[in-house]
Amino acid sequence: MNKEFNCEPLSRLSLPALAEQIMWNNFDTTWGKVFSFPHKWKSINEAIRAAITGGPSIVFHRHAETKYDASFPWEVTHTPSGDRISTINSYDFNSLCRCIIIFYACMGG
Repeated sequence: MNKEFNCEPLSRLSLPALAEQIMWNNFDTTWGKVFSFPHKWKSINEAIRAAITGGPSIVFHRHAETKYDASFPWEVTHTPSGDRISTINSYDFNSLCRCIIIFYACMGG
């Protein structure tokens, strides 16, 4: 796992922490910024957190839009190469980490 994901598996205390480290090690910093709700939208943040089930959860994401809006920074609607964003994909790194561990255990890795 160290070679594939540039992360030592025993360097973290939990799978979510390991998955987060793998995510940040592979995050392309030339893409847009990670978005956090400003204080004026505190009620939205609280509503989302109140609806989370299944234990502690931290969600990091990039602010991206498929529709152009001049009030947003250029990076929100465009890729680093200048193309307009037309599709947004989201991956659950916590689930991905579990699948990878199972795969390696089954394959003798």
